Amino acid sequence: PRPLPARSVADEAGAVGEDGGTEAPERDAGGRSLRGADVPRATAHLEALLQTLQAELGAEFPATLVLAGFSKGAVVLGALLREAGREPAFWGRVEAVHYIDAGLT
Repeated sequence: PRPLPARSVADEAGAVGEDGGTEAPERDAGGRSLRGADVPRATAHLEALLQTLQAELGAEFPATLVLAGFSKGAVVLGALLREAGREPAFWGRVEAVHYIDAGLT
């Protein structure tokens, strides 16, 4: 896969809130600070993975996407949804989002 452009969490925090997004977390799951860390955008990462997969398979994917997060994949869906206000082109392609056994109850 191609490397993704990294964006600073501190840079992201400046744009958050105005467009309805939520603030980026200040600590990772292990409690380590993310301030100033280079964190790729989840949507850009997914799009890069899809482009790489299309190239390797030599086939086009459908124009619409259905996203499903099973178990810990729900965390990935959450990261994608936090960026929804900043990624209208990507979310225009998403037909549905499904959480499967995400432990949200």
